[in-house]
Amino acid sequence: MLSHRFNNHSNSEDEVEYVLKDIEENFIDWLSLDMNQFTKRKRIRRNRVVDFTETPWALDVKVLESQKEDADTSYEGRQFRRKFRVPFSIFKRLCKICVEKEVFDKEENSRIPVYLKLMASLRILARDTIAHDVHEMSGIGESTVNALFKQFVRNFSRQCFTEYVHFPSGEELRQDAAVYNRLGLPGCIGSIDGTKIYWDKCPEKSRNYNVGKEKTPCLGFQCVVNHARKILHISKYFTGASTDITMSYWDPITRALLEGKVGKISPELKHMTFKTFDLDGKFTIWKGCYVICDQGYLQRPGYMDPAAISFSKTCLMWSEWLESVRKDVECTFGILKARFRFLKGAIRYHSPDLIEESLKTCAILHNILLEHDHLDHFNWENINENDEEMQEIAEETREIDTNEEDLFLPSSTANEPMQDSEVIRAWHSNTYSECKAVLNNHFTHMYLTRQLMWPRAFSAEDKKRNCIKFKILSRVAGATARDFYVAPTSIYKAGCNIGYGLFADTVFYAGETLLYFEGRLRTWQEMYDLERTKAPNKYYTVQITANLFLDCYVTCKEDVCLASYANSPQKALYISNNKPAKANSKLVINQHEKTAKLVATKLVKRGDEVLWRYGQRFSFTQEAEESLLT
Repeated sequence: MLSHRFNNHSNSEDEVEYVLKDIEENFIDWLSLDMNQFTKRKRIRRNRVVDFTETPWALDVKVLESQKEDADTSYEGRQFRRKFRVPFSIFKRLCKICVEKEVFDKEENSRIPVYLKLMASLRILARDTIAHDVHEMSGIGESTVNALFKQFVRNFSRQCFTEYVHFPSGEELRQDAAVYNRLGLPGCIGSIDGTKIYWDKCPEKSRNYNVGKEKTPCLGFQCVVNHARKILHISKYFTGASTDITMSYWDPITRALLEGKVGKISPELKHMTFKTFDLDGKFTIWKGCYVICDQGYLQRPGYMDPAAISFSKTCLMWSEWLESVRKDVECTFGILKARFRFLKGAIRYHSPDLIEESLKTCAILHNILLEHDHLDHFNWENINENDEEMQEIAEETREIDTNEEDLFLPSSTANEPMQDSEVIRAWHSNTYSECKAVLNNHFTHMYLTRQLMWPRAFSAEDKKRNCIKFKILSRVAGATARDFYVAPTSIYKAGCNIGYGLFADTVFYAGETLLYFEGRLRTWQEMYDLERTKAPNKYYTVQITANLFLDCYVTCKEDVCLASYANSPQKALYISNNKPAKANSKLVINQHEKTAKLVATKLVKRGDEVLWRYGQRFSFTQEAEESLLT
């Protein structure tokens, strides 16, 4: 109205005056307008009358209630577990927990039975179901379903997490320690690794912090499990770009393991002791504990990972064994995400706290199901006590075999009495390398004395013969030989047929370990008898100590000890240019670990021959050289 009158006048002063007069006359009328016409229209509430006792899910519960003891094993019971991932007996137990701990708010949705609220929440976790599907089967409104699910995961995880997810103590701690002790990993309390949960509703402003190697927004969590795949710890959520080192450092529990302050986790872990053996059969008592992990963590005594760079056969076998045991945590992630599909796909909720609470709720249910299915403690060997054949095998695996040729160990030490040491040493007072060497020697001793617990995948014959599977040995041999190859030598000596040499297939820098000498440790008397009777004038030996030698002739002939193929540049010339040959490596002997290895003294390029100057500690005969060439 004002614009119409404003445009009909040409004189600007008259127009302004007319507008002001019009406002003065109509101001009271504008204030008297009904302001209700500008308010938002209220939602019309319809009184829905739903008989929740006649919904499909309620009828299923009535059928299972009538079956009583057979509810878990009947057809209806098995279908119930497929739908909600828990057996009916556990479902009734969860209903009681929800009532006692008031998981669902009493004032809201009081007409809906507790068991229907629980079924709606479990269905979303089990199948990642949308609220509309739950509404069709339970009669609960869609918005109410979402509200009930948030109440369940929030209250259930906060009130029950510490009760069902915790580090072992008492008898449970002794059982877990006994299992890892027979696995050749004394002092271990579990396996640790990180997992990522995809986050579909990640805010755009924090996307860069939550996108890691998965190339999609996610949240990270640290998890610790024992050998029975029982979850012992789940950390708070971290951004998806966080690494395992970052998460383990900022999580209080895993940081306590990192720093050796395990008393913050459990008082019993602080006083935990275990025993390790060295290659001579002498034992040491340690105080502390550790977890096994992959190579994505800090190198500390509280975290033991496989060897990154080592060509020692015993170290590689120990690493393969540790990786096999560490797969418990990987399998747990797979079981958890396959059982609860809510965690497998991208979660369509905005709150990261809700995602953390959902994961912890699933971890609680996982541990409850392990206990229900009697899988929280089981015999890894799966030996039937009534099976006489398996009993004989179990007894034979404890006998000592001094004729083991696969690993080096002085045969004279097998029958020597152990020298006990009652001094208790702190595990975290050692360096990371010292702790790894202690576990490596202990595993070698356990393997040679046949005290290891064998996986179920191993056949009875494998256990009886105490042999590592060929698949593992092939990986060990492949890791030893992948960076080297044997070819005709690049040097020559006057009046000497050198034959073959060892060449690098990758680049090694000064100070890096090239490879280890592999063989059997023998005493001076054994070498003397061997030279006189069994193999005269045929030996490759490295002197470790005054009375201990590493015999590499057999392993070199079988292409196991590649280090024996390395030649000496003394009085030798290069075939290509007739210039004097120069050494690029040296021999390093560790008398404590009873090992010998070649270490690069300068840059070794790909295709260079490994040359080192022989000394008094390395000896071989011309007859042995000629027998290897043939």
